Amino acid sequence: MLPYCRHCIRRWVQRPSRDLLEQQHLQQVRGKKKLHKPSSMLNVRLLQDVVRYGQKGAIVPVAAGRMRNEWYPRRIAEYMTQTQLGKLNLEKNHVFERDFGFGIASEEAPTKPDAVTVPIQKLTTQHILNLLADYIPLVMDFHRTPIAQGAPLSEKLDGPPDPPKEIFGSVSSNDVAQTIKNLLAVDPRASRIPIQADDISFDTDQAEEGRRVKQLGTFDISIRVDDQAVKRTVRVMAAGLASAANT
Repeated sequence: MLPYCRHCIRRWVQRPSRDLLEQQHLQQVRGKKKLHKPSSMLNVRLLQDVVRYGQKGAIVPVAAGRMRNEWYPRRIAEYMTQTQLGKLNLEKNHVFERDFGFGIASEEAPTKPDAVTVPIQKLTTQHILNLLADYIPLVMDFHRTPIAQGAPLSEKLDGPPDPPKEIFGSVSSNDVAQTIKNLLAVDPRASRIPIQADDISFDTDQAEEGRRVKQLGTFDISIRVDDQAVKRTVRVMAAGLASAANT
């Protein structure tokens, strides 16, 4: 029903329609959902062959978190600066891509029995021992902060004090197991070996129940596989000395 008052008619004509207001509101909501999110991918250069990514020397995109937490500490890849990318004389909007099929064909090749993908329960003990021997280095380094100890009253004045040996925290079988898992992760077969902290023991009287050490030094460990074991060495170094050596 239309109003008869001239003043009411003017207000009714100038009032924006309800449908128009609802349409503007919906457009604003849709606009918020389409906000651009910054990419978390980085272009990096591979320092070794990586299955489903590419061969050594290839430049591939990878998530920033994986590069920061896994690849860079384990020397799997290195960061590429804008200056390095510019020296490649590529197009301005060039997009690097990973090779999703790299290394897959060789794993499934029937002519190479060792490369056939098999469930972990079908791997023999000797096969597991060979994989551990290939991917775990003879010496694994762990860096911890030493505890500074005050000099005793009877200390000799004609010589330097002994360096501190006790450390903050410890190096435990859990730490060693996690390091081994990271080393095995680069191989699809080796990554399926279920390494647990209970499989690792320190072969020294200085370890607490054979599970952890709390001082600097070199310690032998055993990685048990069924009734056999792989012998390796854990070296606990002072964090300050490690940073000085890197500089």
